[in-house]
Amino acid sequence: MIDQVHLREYALMKPGVWEDTPFGPNNIVFKVSKKMFALLPIDTGVCEIILKATPDNVAMYLENYEQIGHAPYFSKVHWFNIVIDSSFSINFINGIIDESYNLVYNKLTKLERAEIDLRE
Repeated sequence: MIDQVHLREYALMKPGVWEDTPFGPNNIVFKVSKKMFALLPIDTGVCEIILKATPDNVAMYLENYEQIGHAPYFSKVHWFNIVIDSSFSINFINGIIDESYNLVYNKLTKLERAEIDLRE
């Protein structure tokens, strides 16, 4: 079963990832270097996560999954919110987390990536 514990643990397994709570204690932000790639709202009554994707993938997710919508207060082009239920496989969820992380990691400077790679 995919729950908030899985989402948190999977995100934290990525190289250079750390947690922050700039939006208050009920919103865990996952960052690589100083850049956010995921937000995990807690105490909402549902298992959900906000992630980054390419504009084409955001459009495709919105078109094909009723559990995926625009993330409030985020760019509608690059960010989406997914309410996770049993219709999603763990591979799909892990894959969209990977996509979000990779989009942000690949935009880091060479120095930032090198610092992360040295720590891992």
